[in-house]
Amino acid sequence: MAINPLGLARISNQFRANMVNRTITNTQKSLAQVQQELSTGRKLNTPSDNPDDAASSQQIRRLLEQRDAWLSNLKSSTAQLNLVDSTLGSIEDQLRDAQTTASSTVGTDTTADGREAAALVVDSIYSQILSLANTSSEGVYF
Repeated sequence: MAINPLGLARISNQFRANMVNRTITNTQKSLAQVQQELSTGRKLNTPSDNPDDAASSQQIRRLLEQRDAWLSNLKSSTAQLNLVDSTLGSIEDQLRDAQTTASSTVGTDTTADGREAAALVVDSIYSQILSLANTSSEGVYF
């Protein structure tokens, strides 16, 4: 004769059914969350999924936006500095031409017509330098 253990605990069938239902519901919620993570490719879909991770994500996003702004500013500044550098190089070339023209008429037997022609050349160079001095990019004058 076999001895069957006696059920010492008095748990109703209703209680057992509720526990099984709760377990199934929790398992379904977990499954739905995993399916959502797989379908979206994201572990964090809404801030309520994990507030700590959401806060960290926001901080990282702000940092990335800040770095993008810095990079954009650096690129813009580099472009402006390159323009300034080339403009100053052109002005330097113009000044050197003006100096050469002026030096060629000093202390020599240059006629008045030659000096007048040199003055016109220097005046033209002066106009070009003024034009270069008014160079602007995106509304910023250099």
